[in-house]
This record gives sequence, C-alpha cells and structure tokens, in this order.
Amino acid sequence: MIKEAGYLVIVLLGIPVGIFFGRLCKEEIVVWSGRLKWISIISFVIGIIVWFMNFEYRIPVVVTLLFVIVNNLTIVWRSKSFLRKKK
Repeated sequence: MIKEAGYLVIVLLGIPVGIFFGRLCKEEIVVWSGRLKWISIISFVIGIIVWFMNFEYRIPVVVTLLFVIVNNLTIVWRSKSFLRKKK
C-alpha cells in the first residue's frame, strides 16, 4: 500500500516539476513544444509495451514514464498559457 502511494506521489510530482521547468526556460519551450508532445506519445507507447512485459522492474519503469508524460504535458500546457499572456 505504501509503495503504491509513493508511486502516485512520484507521478503527481510531475506537475510542480513541469511548472518549475516551464518558468525556468520559457523561450526554449516555444521551440520544443512539438518535441515534448512527441516524447509524451512515445513514452505512453513504451509504457504500454512495458506493462505487458514480464520482468521485475516493470512497475517502476511505467511510473517513471508516467512522470515524464505528466511533466512534458504540464510544460506544454503552461507554455500555451504563457503565450496567451504575452499577446
């Protein structure tokens, strides 16, 4: 039970980390937003593939990929709100 709660906390920490990275490098994100979306899609596909594999560390790998997805999508979402405020 504690391990699952820890995994949930790790995935949810992707939101504040994404907000931090979004504030840290605003100009670079404008250029990288498409790439960040592709990284999220590829991480999702790899996560599905890993989920159906049978090895010992599959859950931590899936949690790490979910963290990457949440982090990237938060960065892209925040960059769009930054662009709206800039205009």
